[in-house]
Amino acid sequence: MTEVAAYSDTPKKSPRIVMRTATWLNVCYGVAEAVIGGTTGSSAALANGVHNASDGVSHAMHTATHIEEHKEYSRAHAVQKRRRWAAGAIAVGALLTGANAYTALQQHESVPLNTQALIAELGAVSINAGLLTAIRRRKDATMAYTDAKRHFMVDGSIATCTAAAVAANPYFSYADGIGGVVATGASLWLAYRTWQPNHGA
Repeated sequence: MTEVAAYSDTPKKSPRIVMRTATWLNVCYGVAEAVIGGTTGSSAALANGVHNASDGVSHAMHTATHIEEHKEYSRAHAVQKRRRWAAGAIAVGALLTGANAYTALQQHESVPLNTQALIAELGAVSINAGLLTAIRRRKDATMAYTDAKRHFMVDGSIATCTAAAVAANPYFSYADGIGGVVATGASLWLAYRTWQPNHGA
């Protein structure tokens, strides 16, 4: 069993509070986003909402990783196990988004601008930007910090892409599906980087 010494330079302002906040924000906002997408007919907002809600698991695993890394004797394999649980949850979200993207490309149609869905996606952009700003102010040397920061960056990019797809859909019927494909690819890349047994920064 491999053991490594815990980090002794724990900052006064731990990034863990941001990770925990991200867990609840993703679950709660993701559900609201999915409801808006489902009731207004925006498959992009619905898919991103389901993706964000499932991301609550991966953000909880970032917190669990951070806790393990700061134990008196942190076990390297235990840290990596939690990171791989996070990666698995991200991959599940990617597959859900990919399934929606496939359906959207098969049943593509131009529809009037869905203002509610656009506002919901811009809200997701703002949330991830806020989380990213907050965690950067609480930087530490853990893999959990690096994973969470990267996650916020990718999720913010996905929400931006989804918002663009919703805005473009009235003029280009494939926008919804293409946005989903991009989001799926970004999520799979994120899952891969989180799975790797190093910071992967």
